[in-house]
Amino acid sequence: MAHKTLILLLVFLMSLPILDVKAAASEEIKELQAEIMIYNLVNGLYLDKNQKEFIVSCAKEIKKKDDLDTEQQKDLKYQAELLRDLKGEVRENKAQVSPYIAKGIHENKLRIKRLRKDYMDAVKSKAQAVKAMLNENQLYTIEHFKPCLVPPKWSARIGQDDSGAAKVKFLERIHQMPEDIYRARRSDIAYRQSERLRLKFLHFKEAEFKQAEDDILSLMDKIRAMSPADFMIEKGNLAKQAKEIISPPRKIDIDKKIIKFLLGAQTISILAENPT
Repeated sequence: MAHKTLILLLVFLMSLPILDVKAAASEEIKELQAEIMIYNLVNGLYLDKNQKEFIVSCAKEIKKKDDLDTEQQKDLKYQAELLRDLKGEVRENKAQVSPYIAKGIHENKLRIKRLRKDYMDAVKSKAQAVKAMLNENQLYTIEHFKPCLVPPKWSARIGQDDSGAAKVKFLERIHQMPEDIYRARRSDIAYRQSERLRLKFLHFKEAEFKQAEDDILSLMDKIRAMSPADFMIEKGNLAKQAKEIISPPRKIDIDKKIIKFLLGAQTISILAENPT
């Protein structure tokens, strides 16, 4: 029995380095992906020296506040202790939870929320200050920035494809499709396109999905009725119409993007590489 226990212990100890390596690799991948997305955005902003210095100073202040936020760390540790005590009492199926545990969890939870709010208010204030010093072109770039690792060649190496080229190709296939195949697949094509909305907009009502499907059918029928010459002239505008149906614009919060991509700790070193 002792021999078997020793073997199991050795197997467990040998597996620890593997787990550590996997965790380290996963963390490195996350960091690299985040850095690449920041580079993609920064490369398209063409920040001047003053803007870089100001953004770095704001990011450093946020990092300092985050590093020194020991008060919140203490509260989180205390909350964990209280929850462990609560778990023990629930496990024992006690008739009533100890008053000190119930009171402590409630008060500490409110305290953590307040500290978190104070922190986020400070971060949002810095984001607004950064936004105020960016020009219209830079704000437009941030507003339409879609994070990705490898931007398409036609997207100015900034973010995901937003050119409408994919929509144009879709419409070209609809226009060129033989009549019998189009009639057989018409409803299925429209349904599959509307399904994309279900993946992006979970809050949409069923009636909104059905309306989108009807709008796609109408647009496809309109395209089928056009002559090749008319379609060539109008396909850019038609692609915009298709995009408005299939990918309606979401409400964009520029402040959130500034916080995520310009005020993180990684941005400090990235902007410091080329301060001029």
